[in-house]
This record gives sequence, structure tokens and C-alpha cells, in this order.
Amino acid sequence: MDRIFGYISYMMPFMLIALVIYIIIRLIVVKKRKKRISIKREIPLMLFISYITGLLSITAFPKVVFNDGIRLVVGPGSVNLIPFRTIVTYFDERFIIFAILFAGNIVMFMPVGFFVPLIWKKGPLFTTMCGLLFSLFIEISQQFVVRNTDIDDLILNTFGVYLGYLLYAAAKHIINRSKKSEEL
Repeated sequence: MDRIFGYISYMMPFMLIALVIYIIIRLIVVKKRKKRISIKREIPLMLFISYITGLLSITAFPKVVFNDGIRLVVGPGSVNLIPFRTIVTYFDERFIIFAILFAGNIVMFMPVGFFVPLIWKKGPLFTTMCGLLFSLFIEISQQFVVRNTDIDDLILNTFGVYLGYLLYAAAKHIINRSKKSEEL
């Protein structure tokens, strides 16, 4: 649990800075174009940008070591290009690490599957491809910041995006049903 709070406290400054920058840019653009802001679109967009920034801060940035002062660790990481190798290894040897790896990679990417169709009104294929490409970007960038690049992460992250899309579709269905029942 301490590790989760450590990640959250590490992510928060990045998320807040990104949010402030986004708001400033949006205000400049809106003032220049003299258009109205749609709060229904802006709030999910701000949450999504904040989420993406937080996710990138813990996955694509160099590792930070706090032993003798703050030190960034850079260099090549390890690579696994054999599908399901890491999943099977951890499942057989260290089930708790498997559970964290499995659930973490899926849950961590579910917001992509929820926010992409919410903001851009796209379907499951587009949403899943966005998630796949975003995950691929992270996995490739990890090669340069002493992190592990793993095809299993790509598979689990993409599956998480698809589950996020299913969650979005279910929520949309429930909301539409409740609106129809209110109209009657």
C-alpha cells in the first residue's frame, strides 16, 4: 500500500502542472477564437490529460532513486518479445507478483478505453487501437529509461483499454435507458 501512495505522490505534481498548462492554453485558444467552452467536454478532457500525464510520469520517465539525494537512472532496460512469457513465469513462480502485474496493467489502462470514446465519440476498434499505440509508445520509451519493455504489458494494457471501452458502453447504455424511462 505504501508503494501505491508513493506512486500517487510522485504523479501528482506532473498531473497538476499538466492541468494548469492545459487550462492556460484552452483559455488562450477560446479567447482567440471567441468560442464558448463546453463543460461537458472540457471536464472529461482535463481528467484524461491529467490521467495521461500521471501514467507517463510512472511509466515513461526515468526511474528516480532517493538513496543519497535524488538521482535519475537512465540507460537501456530489458526486453521480452515472447508473448505470455512474463505472465506464465510469474503465475508459476510468484503468484502475488502475477496478480499485481496482471491487474495493474489492465486497470491502469482502463481509463483510456473509457475516455477516448467519451471525448471523441469513437467506437471500440478506434479506441482499442489508440490504447495499443499509446501502450506501444510507453513500452518503446521504457527502453531508454532503464525500465522493462515487455510484450505482455502491451497485451494486458490493450486488454485493459478494451475493458474500459466495455465499461464506457455499459455506462452509456444505462444512462440512455434511464433517460428513456424518464421521458415516459
